[in-house]
Amino acid sequence: MKKIVSVINQKGGVGKTTTATNLACGLALRGHRILLIDLDPQGHTTIGLGMAGQYEYAIQDVLTKNKKIKEVIIHTSVEGLDLIAANIHLSKTANLLFNEHFRETRLKNALDEVDADYDFVIVDCHPSLGILEINALFASNYILVPTDTGRYSLEGFADLIDTIKGIKGVENNIKEYLRILITIYDSREKGINDWVKEQLEDFAEIVLATKIRKITGLKQAQIAEVPIMVYDGKSPGTEDYLQLTDELLQLWQ
Repeated sequence: MKKIVSVINQKGGVGKTTTATNLACGLALRGHRILLIDLDPQGHTTIGLGMAGQYEYAIQDVLTKNKKIKEVIIHTSVEGLDLIAANIHLSKTANLLFNEHFRETRLKNALDEVDADYDFVIVDCHPSLGILEINALFASNYILVPTDTGRYSLEGFADLIDTIKGIKGVENNIKEYLRILITIYDSREKGINDWVKEQLEDFAEIVLATKIRKITGLKQAQIAEVPIMVYDGKSPGTEDYLQLTDELLQLWQ
């Protein structure tokens, strides 16, 4: 079964877009066919791949203007990695969908058209829990929640999990479809790391072994508008995200 993966956290600034972009790149480098969907009106995934202004249609044209999904897909500079872009106009989409029937299924139905074209679909979600995010969760069969080691990133975490359970079905075992990824990690901050471990104790079984370290190279790659693996193949960030890629591929076997 093809994996459709939502990368989501209602808190911003936790490395969500960085994770979506670099996981997609890592999977492509491992020889898989990847579709990366920018579902955030900020369009940071689109910008981070150097594709701002390089497209005619974006994801909102699929969700509200009945464009076929194949009409909005663009190729990136990374072989095997395609993108559906987003921009600020996506912010109007939630309002336009509000009174539509079956509005939560728009993305899932659209993705049926490319079911045989990709091995993985990665969806970078906006840091909220509105209709766009519900569309992503409804379409996905796997969910990745990046969280940094800051207190505010973990507040409301249980509410996020409850929302996900509500959409995916409380009878389903979250261990089958959800993982937590620690980002912006500094091994020297023992007190903070011990506190984070304590806060996530109830979810210990779904916390990934891989941790994404706090390094400047990831920010430099963002400025250069390329994934870290393209920017610096020997960077610790490349090492971390390839480790994440391989850990998830092993889980998905």
